[in-house]
Amino acid sequence: MKKLKDVENGRYVLISSHFWYFGRDAIMLPTDLRHIASVGRGHRSKFERPLLNVFGEFISRQNKGVHAPPTIWPDDDISWTTAASKR
Repeated sequence: MKKLKDVENGRYVLISSHFWYFGRDAIMLPTDLRHIASVGRGHRSKFERPLLNVFGEFISRQNKGVHAPPTIWPDDDISWTTAASKR
């Protein structure tokens, strides 16, 4: 599993203390923001500043950090909590 090895080696990893990760507990976007959500490989965003500001206001009202494991994750694997405990 090359991708897993890349992550373990620190390749393709973002480091930040200012982030939101909801995993399987994803939150619902307000109606006026739902059209910005896209699923798929290679997605690119080209949103106008006013829409980015609306999203920024919305997300800043949420608690930062790791909220839940990824959607597809073994229930008995708590390794995802390591990121949450290092905040």
